[in-house]
Amino acid sequence: MDFKNFKPYTLTSGPSTMTVSKSGVSFSQKSVIKLHKTRYARLLIDYKDKMVAVQEAEKDDENAAPFYNPKRKIITARWNYVDLVNSLANLMDWDTKKYTYRMDGKYIAEKKALVFDLKEHKILNK
Repeated sequence: MDFKNFKPYTLTSGPSTMTVSKSGVSFSQKSVIKLHKTRYARLLIDYKDKMVAVQEAEKDDENAAPFYNPKRKIITARWNYVDLVNSLANLMDWDTKKYTYRMDGKYIAEKKALVFDLKEHKILNK
């Protein structure tokens, strides 16, 4: 049997999640792996439908931000941008000083992106 069409699959537990707290926006191990451990990602916000997409990007892509750092032992990503937290909190009327919000993501392969519906959030420390 020829294995040329087989690709490795990284086993991880849990869903692809995005967490918004007072200190930043975090992405789970599964999220980082779904995005192929991309070093850079582009954040897209749908203000009308209250959704966020995180899309694989190259360093020189417009609006690309550092995402996954392969030098770290833990496979996660985090954006510590106060303005991003405030923008999401204002959009959703969230109290990020008091609560942490988590959303599950859906991977869209043809767009190389994870999409998070902010309306489908869970409050973690209520």
